[in-house]
Amino acid sequence: MNATKTEIIPAGGVTSIFDLHFMDISDISANGGYQIELYKGGIGAEISIGNFGTGRNAVQSQEGARPIITEMLPANTRISAALSSSNAGANTLTIKLEGH
Repeated sequence: MNATKTEIIPAGGVTSIFDLHFMDISDISANGGYQIELYKGGIGAEISIGNFGTGRNAVQSQEGARPIITEMLPANTRISAALSSSNAGANTLTIKLEGH
């Protein structure tokens, strides 16, 4: 995936060991298929920790909570995400990560 990575949790944002349990997806901007890739690590050294598909069409939008299970992540780990879609234009969606 060559999509631009966006920081979701900055380094130092979670100051204890944590793992992720859910990714809430909302506000899908346009009809089409979408792929979301989650990463851990610093800029330029990101490592994939999961990917998820979703989509929207004229009748429905696949939004809501998606279960995810990540390894235990060290305190202060930076989390980023990249979005690609089946559309030619720049599309967006909103994600919220839940864990402890």
